Amino acid sequence: MNRPSAINKAMPFVNASMYPRDHLTLMSQDEVSRLIQRANSTLYPVIRSCTLAILTDGLAIEANTSLVAQYPDFDIVLERHPIGLKVILRGAPTQAFVDGILIKTIHSQIF
Repeated sequence: MNRPSAINKAMPFVNASMYPRDHLTLMSQDEVSRLIQRANSTLYPVIRSCTLAILTDGLAIEANTSLVAQYPDFDIVLERHPIGLKVILRGAPTQAFVDGILIKTIHSQIF
């Protein structure tokens, strides 16, 4: 007997930290502070949306739903770190990672 059944897939997510490479490693503490201050106020929705778009590039996405609605628990936090800037991704889609490591080209695009 063939009956349609509803299958709910649990979407796996990753929490990860990353640091800039190349020229952004040379940011001064003042530049990091200004970036964090602006990111925590007016730029946060833009930074979150753009980062999520980069992380989900190439995935099949439901046309009727926005990315933010499909990944409501995704969050990005910018923190000061002794070596400059630290970016924390919470609830990131696992498709952007291989063996728990963020794909290098995605890392570059985020920064």
